[in-house]
Amino acid sequence: MKYQLFIPVLLTAAVLTGCGSQTNGTSGAVSSASKSTASPVSASSAASSAVSSAASSASGASSDTLSGGADSTYTDSELESTLSTDLEVLSGDAAVTESGGSIAEEYPDDDTASTEAAPGNNADKAPTVDAEPAAGKYDSFIQLADYKNLSVEAPDDTVIADGMTVNIDYTGKLNGKPFDGGSDTGFDLVIGSGSFVKGFEDQLIGHKKGDSFTIDIKFPSDYEETSLAGQTAQFDVKINRVYSSMTPDLAVSGVVDGSKVLQYPKKMEDEWKDSFLTQFRLYSTDSTSDASALLKENGYDEAGFMDLIHTSLKQDLVYQAILDREGITKDSDEYKKMTETVLKGLSFSSASDAAASGVTEQELRLNTEEKLVESIVVRYEKK
Repeated sequence: MKYQLFIPVLLTAAVLTGCGSQTNGTSGAVSSASKSTASPVSASSAASSAVSSAASSASGASSDTLSGGADSTYTDSELESTLSTDLEVLSGDAAVTESGGSIAEEYPDDDTASTEAAPGNNADKAPTVDAEPAAGKYDSFIQLADYKNLSVEAPDDTVIADGMTVNIDYTGKLNGKPFDGGSDTGFDLVIGSGSFVKGFEDQLIGHKKGDSFTIDIKFPSDYEETSLAGQTAQFDVKINRVYSSMTPDLAVSGVVDGSKVLQYPKKMEDEWKDSFLTQFRLYSTDSTSDASALLKENGYDEAGFMDLIHTSLKQDLVYQAILDREGITKDSDEYKKMTETVLKGLSFSSASDAAASGVTEQELRLNTEEKLVESIVVRYEKK
């Protein structure tokens, strides 16, 4: 059994695709919460919240870098961990469109946004057409914002301060021996978020990228795992990265927001409609409800539902267009490897295992493509 070092917060696919937020998920670590609130999130509970585009980080990930460029330094473990990154307000360098315009000034921290989507919410207004995008032919469907030369990682000599996001490896030991669930690699942590047990985050302040050190942490006397309650443990910590104000997930959200849909392909639109209705039906009080009843039960009118579909479809088109430009297809090793990483992060052993728990093909694909695009943004980041 593994214990979490932070409080899990999973959102439904409806919320995530509507607002593009990133959330905490599951980690092989210990939680900051006491008995009443801390509980590991199993594969079934992850599935019951549908798929988060930033779901869970998993322990023991390999550190092999993704292929696709000599400057690619975004490791598998880091990618897996970005499935559990909190949204922070974006300030400083904003991503820009290909024509040079600003994508956004800030992104609100709204992990608990309502599933209701008012007409005109985040969806671009564009016609729906029968044509389908093909390799090298995405320009007629989506006008991409610039996804290269964005500032993601802070300079190497940046000193960690409250509010910054860092990527760390850590190993917890009790009486000199590692304890179950007390370790992780490539984990993104927001300093000052209160995600980890009291005293952990404060002791990272003042350090820099590349630092390795050991900290002492005393667990609360009422801690959920009785073998740790009241005990003082040592954590070996390594700082892998210190992010600028724009972390990879925020950079990708900015690229999506700054891109513009020119036309929606009907086939993909119908697939997303079926995907959401499948999720609504899965958690409906009446699984025999028709589409209109399911929409009403979930707080949508027809226009709001189409906005939700188009918001997800826009993400889909942006990700596919970027992957198309980079020559990454579903049959490529990089794509397959990322799918495995995403499934592992969601605590599923296979795509069929995920599907059996209610995760649709579109959701899994969007998760995979988002993580691939994050790795591409990092690959091309401005130094």
